[in-house]
Amino acid sequence: MIVQMCSSRIASRLRLTGKKWEDSKASIKDILQKATEGTRQILPQKLIQFNLEESLSIFRAESKSVIQSVNAWSNHRVSHRLNDIVEKMYRLNNIHGLQQLLHLIPSGPTKVIKEAAFTATLLNIIRKVSRYKEAAQVLHRIAKKFPLVRNIEIQLATLPQEAFDRPHHPTYSPSLPAVLSRLGKINGKQYNISQISRFMKNGKTKNPNYQFSEQTNRILQEAKIHAEIQLIAYCEIQSPPLFPRAIASSKDACFLCHAFIQNHDKMHTSRTHGRLYPGWRLPKLLSFTTLEHRFNEILVDHARQTIRARDKGQMGAHPYPNESTLLPMLVSASTMSAVQDPVEITTGAVSLSGVSPGSRTVETAVPTANPPGDSKVFSGCVLAPSDRLTGIITPTAPSPFFLAGPLHIHLEMEGSSTSESITRGLSLSIERTDVEQIIKFPTGSLMVDVVELERDMTYALPADGTFCLTAHGIAVRIECKQWNGLYTSLRER
Repeated sequence: MIVQMCSSRIASRLRLTGKKWEDSKASIKDILQKATEGTRQILPQKLIQFNLEESLSIFRAESKSVIQSVNAWSNHRVSHRLNDIVEKMYRLNNIHGLQQLLHLIPSGPTKVIKEAAFTATLLNIIRKVSRYKEAAQVLHRIAKKFPLVRNIEIQLATLPQEAFDRPHHPTYSPSLPAVLSRLGKINGKQYNISQISRFMKNGKTKNPNYQFSEQTNRILQEAKIHAEIQLIAYCEIQSPPLFPRAIASSKDACFLCHAFIQNHDKMHTSRTHGRLYPGWRLPKLLSFTTLEHRFNEILVDHARQTIRARDKGQMGAHPYPNESTLLPMLVSASTMSAVQDPVEITTGAVSLSGVSPGSRTVETAVPTANPPGDSKVFSGCVLAPSDRLTGIITPTAPSPFFLAGPLHIHLEMEGSSTSESITRGLSLSIERTDVEQIIKFPTGSLMVDVVELERDMTYALPADGTFCLTAHGIAVRIECKQWNGLYTSLRER
């Protein structure tokens, strides 16, 4: 149902449809074909070093399967074939070490891959498309646990046609001096066009009044009503008015939507990316007249504050923020990786679970061979660059955290308080290093990039009980010195 509802968006993300991709961008089929060719240029010793030979074989097989599904969909564009593509992209996304594998593909003028951003582009497509499958899984789990969710009804928020009518004022002529006059005195002085132009692109803007007039006329003709504003308008025209606690769209709220929601003060939205879009407008509804005038005053006041801050040099240029936030998708207890019978474990295992790319917190839990009972937290310390910690982790130590740059490691022991393993504690060594140094680790060492974790993963610990976590250029080497009969579970949140 999710794939059917979002079919046009999924096809666009795969670069299979849409004007944006018709001429300038390669489709997912072309990208995967090029990636498969590029993998043939990976040095074999690199694959052995990072233990990615099997991952490469799976990647080639899954990529071929995706390409076949894309061809089938292209011949007959029905939803179940698009659903098949999403399923296979999900499997592609869950290949162990996918990000590390793709980064091993060499790029350059003489290589198959010539674009420096090729890997980032491919990973972005794979992750976003597989997200539709992950969303379905999460919604299913939530619905199983909460009857309220199972009884949700979908109601389309449809506005009357007049809400989308364009404003028509033939005598109106946009004027920047008139707007500046409306702002009044700021910092005790009246600003003119020349002074304002100094704040715009370091004073390189030509003819600001003409630019303002041209953009204003374009806004009046082309501006759109954003989703959040349509939802507010829909709630306002209901009889009686309907105001849910929170509203949201598929992206974070823009600056103007967020400001309007705050000014409206009857609903809440979770976050804003803060970007200011010029092509934004309010619906043409009588019920919005008072809100419109009140919002205009809010914007005028904000303009005054911005000019005041610019004049004092308190605001610099900032890069455009991300418009979407990939929210964590927490898994339920029934879906967590677990060992069937911990007592029978004779070799260690590392269980990893993740929810989304971005900022990560990694928790390391060391359960005993007995059924889980009291949860105990061990000692911890802050790791500076090149620091090393060696010691016995016991259930009585107070601090649970090890911080190493973007890696936040929380050590926790689970088990009954009478467990011999808990009483004895776990001897463990943690050392921070750089990702470049992992090439010195023995062949076959377990190395996991926590940034790419998006589901539960379980790995067998090497014979020496050592594994390495990497994230954003930081590497942490963890050596379990007394781990027989135990396993290590890393949960990402």
